[in-house]
Amino acid sequence: MFARWSTLLMLPLVLGLVAGCGGTTSTQAKAKPKNADDSASTPADPETKTDDEMSTPELPEDKLISPFESGPRAKATKNSLGMKMMVIPAGEFTMGGYFHERDAKRREDEFPEHTVKITKPFAISATEVTVAQFAQFCDEAKYKTLAETNGSGGEIQVGGNEPASQQRSVSWRSPGFEQTKYNPAVLVSYSDALAFCDWLGKKEGATYRLPTEAEWEYACRAVDPIWKQQTLWSFGDEYPIVDDYAWVNSSGGKGTHPVGKKKPNDFGLYDMHGNAGEWVSDWYDATYYANSPEADPSGPKTGDFRIIRGGDWTSHHWDTMSGRRRPVRPDYRSNVVGFRVVRDEGGKASSTASQ
Repeated sequence: MFARWSTLLMLPLVLGLVAGCGGTTSTQAKAKPKNADDSASTPADPETKTDDEMSTPELPEDKLISPFESGPRAKATKNSLGMKMMVIPAGEFTMGGYFHERDAKRREDEFPEHTVKITKPFAISATEVTVAQFAQFCDEAKYKTLAETNGSGGEIQVGGNEPASQQRSVSWRSPGFEQTKYNPAVLVSYSDALAFCDWLGKKEGATYRLPTEAEWEYACRAVDPIWKQQTLWSFGDEYPIVDDYAWVNSSGGKGTHPVGKKKPNDFGLYDMHGNAGEWVSDWYDATYYANSPEADPSGPKTGDFRIIRGGDWTSHHWDTMSGRRRPVRPDYRSNVVGFRVVRDEGGKASSTASQ
C-alpha cells in the first residue's frame, strides 16, 4: 500500500525534472489513445480497401511515444489479412490478484500474486478475431467448426439473469443474435481457435498461436515500465468507467459488438475487457500460481480444463478484471467466447517499442 502511494507522491517531482530537461511540460497537452471512431475524420487513402473488402475495421495509427505520455507503447504492424498486430515489448509485471482485488471479489485461483518476466517481445492482435477473418479461414481451409459438426451447436446466453441453454442450430455464422462482419467470431472451441492459428501461420509463413495466460495478462494490464502500478483493470480501479473500455452486461444489447469501438488500453489493444471472452493456451490448475516459473510461464503440462480470459458482454464489471480466470472444457463453445492471436517475434530488438 505504501509503495503505491509513495510512487504517486513522487510523480510531480519526477515530471518537474523531466520538464526542466526539455521534456514534456505541464502546459503541454498529453497524447491520448484514440478510439477507433476517431479515424473517421482521416482523409481516405486512394489505395485503401473498401469496407466490403476489409475483414477488420480501420483502427487509428499508433506511434512510439514517451512513457510520460498516455497512449500505446507498442509498435503496430499489419498482416496479409489486414489484421492489426501490436508488438508488445518484453518486460516484467505482477500477475494475479493484489490486495484490492482480494478485498473486492476474491477468487482463490487468482492468488498468490507473483512476479512474471516476459523475456521476448511478441505480437498480439489489436482486436479479437472478427467474423470476416474467421469466415476467410473457413472458406479457404474448407473448415467446419465443432459447433457445425453433426449440428452439435453450443451454448447460448442472452444476458441479464436469463439461464444459458444448449442449441443445436447455432454456430459462429448464426450465434443467436444479429452480428456484423466486424463482430468477434464466437461459438469457437479451443481446437477451432488452434486451427485458425495453424492456417494463418502457414498463410503468413510465421508462427501464430494463442497467447499464454501470462502473455495475455501482461498485454491486458499494459503496466507502465516506470511506475509499474497494478490495478483492477488496465485503466484503473474505478468500476464506473469500465463502460468506457468494455462491453459488459450494463452496456445493454443482446450480443457482441463490433470490435474496436471502445477505448484501447495503453498497448493499443481493444476489448481486452468484455465483448467476447478469449481463449488462452494454458491448461488450468487452481494452484498453479504458487509454483509457476518466473520466466515465461506456459501453464501445467496437462489438465482437464483450458482457460477463458477477459469476461464478455454478459459479464458483471468484476468478472472483466485483468486477473480474472475462467476454467472451461476444451470443447466448450458459446456465443460469449472468441479469441485473439499471437505471432512469435523471436528476439528482435526492434520489436521493443517502449523507450
